[in-house]
Amino acid sequence: MKQLLKYRIFLGALTFLLLQIIHEGVAQSDTLKSIVNSLKSYSENHFQEKIFVHIDRGVYMTGETLWFKLYLVNAMNLKPADLSKVAYIEILDENHRPVSQKKVSLKNGEGAGAIDLTNGLHSGNYIVRAYTNWMRNYSPEFFFHQSIKVINVSEKSISNIPASVPEYVMGLFPEGGYLVAGITSKLAFKVADKQGKGVDFKGYILDGNNDTLERFSPLKFGMGSITFTPKDSVKYKALITSQDQKKYWVEFPEVLSNGYGMRLTEEVDQKIKVDVSVRSENKQSSYEPVYLIVHKQSTLQFAELSFFQNGRASFIIDKSRLADGINSFTVFDRSKKAVCERLFFNYPVNDRLQLEAKTEKEFYSSREKVELSFSGANLKKEETASLSISVFLNDTLEDEDQYDIFTHLWLSSDLKGFIESPEYYFQQLNKETSDALENLLLTQGWRRFDWTDVFNAGDAQLSFLPEYEGHIIRGRMTDLNNKELLKNTSLYLSSPGKPDMFSLTRSNLKGDFILPLKDLYGLNNLVFQTDPQNPAPSIEIYNCFSQEVSKYSSAPLILSAAHRTSLLDRRVNSSVVKVFNNKHDESKDLFTSDKPFYGVADKVYFLDDYTRFPKMEDVIREYVPEVFLRKKKDGFHFLVSNNISKKVFEDAPLTLIDGVPVFNIEKVLAFDPKKMERLEVVARRYFHGTLNTPGIISYSTYKGDLSGFELDPKALVIEYEGLQMKREFYSPVYNNADAANNRIPDFRNQLFWSSNLKLDGNKKVSVSFCTSDQKGAYTIQINGLSINGKAGSQRLTIGVKSK
Repeated sequence: MKQLLKYRIFLGALTFLLLQIIHEGVAQSDTLKSIVNSLKSYSENHFQEKIFVHIDRGVYMTGETLWFKLYLVNAMNLKPADLSKVAYIEILDENHRPVSQKKVSLKNGEGAGAIDLTNGLHSGNYIVRAYTNWMRNYSPEFFFHQSIKVINVSEKSISNIPASVPEYVMGLFPEGGYLVAGITSKLAFKVADKQGKGVDFKGYILDGNNDTLERFSPLKFGMGSITFTPKDSVKYKALITSQDQKKYWVEFPEVLSNGYGMRLTEEVDQKIKVDVSVRSENKQSSYEPVYLIVHKQSTLQFAELSFFQNGRASFIIDKSRLADGINSFTVFDRSKKAVCERLFFNYPVNDRLQLEAKTEKEFYSSREKVELSFSGANLKKEETASLSISVFLNDTLEDEDQYDIFTHLWLSSDLKGFIESPEYYFQQLNKETSDALENLLLTQGWRRFDWTDVFNAGDAQLSFLPEYEGHIIRGRMTDLNNKELLKNTSLYLSSPGKPDMFSLTRSNLKGDFILPLKDLYGLNNLVFQTDPQNPAPSIEIYNCFSQEVSKYSSAPLILSAAHRTSLLDRRVNSSVVKVFNNKHDESKDLFTSDKPFYGVADKVYFLDDYTRFPKMEDVIREYVPEVFLRKKKDGFHFLVSNNISKKVFEDAPLTLIDGVPVFNIEKVLAFDPKKMERLEVVARRYFHGTLNTPGIISYSTYKGDLSGFELDPKALVIEYEGLQMKREFYSPVYNNADAANNRIPDFRNQLFWSSNLKLDGNKKVSVSFCTSDQKGAYTIQINGLSINGKAGSQRLTIGVKSK
């Protein structure tokens, strides 16, 4: 009987334990599902963009022009992205202050333009930065950044080396993010000079007694890594000895008594092993669950649950499950806290656009025609690609490293800071390049988002809208007199002479408003008006350019005696070009439209076709049967006859003069009708955004400049720079002996630039340009992107010598 009782007690305890294990297993599985579902939800609502800018060269003299082309892509598959229709490009000085800012129109993920580098710029390294409004919802680290040299020859001192710039930038970076006592992990390191270039050195890890525990030195570009197991209660120090035998102390990462560590290793048969270790005061941690999530651009690639055994858990992943390019590995504890994280690069296969380019010969005489042919060898029959080409002087002032679209989209765009010679990691795939890339990821890896945002995605509101129809103006409206917020108030936007530029919106409870501006190019006068019954508004337009500062910084400009000849040549050439080549107008307005926002009117009256009356009232009554005049207590009002129902609308229509709304009809009737060229009538109810109007009456003056018509005193006129006008690069053509022998000097160092070249399948395309009188070596840089996301570049050199 006792034995039976013991058996029943044992069976009950076993059943309870099994139920508890099942319950724990279900809970742990639910935790994994929760992480996965949160990531998927975040991914669906957070489309990721990347942007690359092909800049025509790397060195400029003040007064010259920087030409550029923008490539906007889906960050996941690198196909051209058509979400944003506007990009923002800036040139920032060493303090991240903008010296030039431009808005650029995008179509099918492409845009192009130019920036004039004014004579007032100081010599130095500047940063070209580009992004979209949508990208501003995320870290500015993932905006496009590239350094350029700008030289002002009128300054006595060209080099600018601030006294505060340290001789070397040094750092130690634990794999996974942390060093934990008793856990072996990889410790990466990097030492770079003032220019951001890696240097050779010898390094030492010392304990509190200054005993040497580890020695290390870089593999490539000042970077390397060692395996290190820290101990409790040991004060570690790191010492660097440079090649000139100077010694520098490096801040050593904190060693945690408790925490998590991770190690990623590549195994045979295309496998990846991730070992996760934990050290905790909690003795039950050996049976704790641990989760591994792998994603690219927040798109899930792998998710798995494991359990610690003796403080260690392992995951095996087939590389075929990973996306090409950079994948993020994140380890979570049971409370869904991200405890370790690192990046891994999965080399893309057959995703490079194979550009083949050649010239007829290697050397050319001055003012000789160059024929450049190129093709996309691996483009499919129906696959097209967009290209940009630059041909520029490659002297000692130009950096050896040239940015290209392939290395940027696949590598640099997902890392922080300056990447030295990114093309190195793709030239030869061997153990050295693989190890060097591993060191790069450990030292300059960067998370695109915060996991807290992922888990709280349902509550988060994005601050910046995608500009999928055009540029958006954001601002706040207050009462001009008492400065109170104008809440829930209608706001009209127009621009004289631009009948297509009309918008109506309503402010929210904070007085904020959003106004879309489609196809607004160049400098414009914008007219802001509220309904007549509202007080005069004061308008604050928010800055559409990002004021966030990234950690990307430009190195100081350092010129030595080796640059003296090139500097002198450029100084002379720049002066000659300014004198003899400044007559060519590169700007062209190809965007002005005389088509009004309402499209085709139901009736158009060209008033010169009729006998001219001295009063506007007579013109309406005699010639325009669709419009009626009604006099009320506050004066005359227009009414429009509905051409569908043939009945007169009871409410007043929208009245415009040169596209600007006018609410005082008495002023319209008092205006000289001889200044009006035509009158258009929309004789039906018309809807446009939030506008719902019983017809439209639209007057147009001859020049579209209001011709002296006085706007309402409450109207606010603001000068506003719209999208950049189209500009065309000028290059002389020497197509005959007379032109070639022209005595006007031609000292161009930028021979050719084109941003709108296309490839159709693997068909060959050619372009031509002429050399200048400036002899030397010239680089031909080609960047391209196919509609299927294949990015590629090609670089070749030609020589120009005297005749």
